[in-house]
Amino acid sequence: ILLVLFILLCFIAYKVVFSNRTGVKLLEFENTFVKNVRKNQLDLCSPKYKRRNVSEFYVASSHLPFLTGFKQYDYTSYEMLMKTIKYGARYIELEIYNKEMKNYTIPVVASGNSQNSLDANKCFGIIAKYAFSEKYIDNYQDPFFIFLDFKTDGNHRTLDKLYDIIRNTMRHKLLNETFSFEKKKYSNYRYVSINEPYSYIFQLVGGKE
Repeated sequence: ILLVLFILLCFIAYKVVFSNRTGVKLLEFENTFVKNVRKNQLDLCSPKYKRRNVSEFYVASSHLPFLTGFKQYDYTSYEMLMKTIKYGARYIELEIYNKEMKNYTIPVVASGNSQNSLDANKCFGIIAKYAFSEKYIDNYQDPFFIFLDFKTDGNHRTLDKLYDIIRNTMRHKLLNETFSFEKKKYSNYRYVSINEPYSYIFQLVGGKE
């Protein structure tokens, strides 16, 4: 009984520390953003810039936006992912893993040595909810880029499930076949007009799958 109580207390302490640490990091992130944000930013998707190509712009970006402050041995957080999008990031990089070392498992979002992982379905649901919502962000009309770094060890069942998740959560915002690599005109995203993919998602894929 004492051992069970000890384990329970350790688990509660772990959850409290994780919650407090995540809250502190989110507050630091918000304070830094407010301090450095430009109040009069240009609307880069206005008609004035419609002849410009995507390659002519800088994009607010975030590598592993779900981490709470450190790249090594850090915790992952749905709230941090949401905050990153709400504060203007339009390019994010996500690492995709198998939840378990099994043939039949589900995709999760994590980093190679993070302390926990996030359900991929919920992560893409957050992106779909916030990335193009005038209610939550100012730059909701800008294109949104997602780089998927696959770490699934060739498990194509996991990739199939991820495909279904993306289609189910963001189908209405994905670029259509006009922008596929089979179409010569759009085989290189750099030459796409900034207004042409109006409020759409570019999917960029990496990894050894």
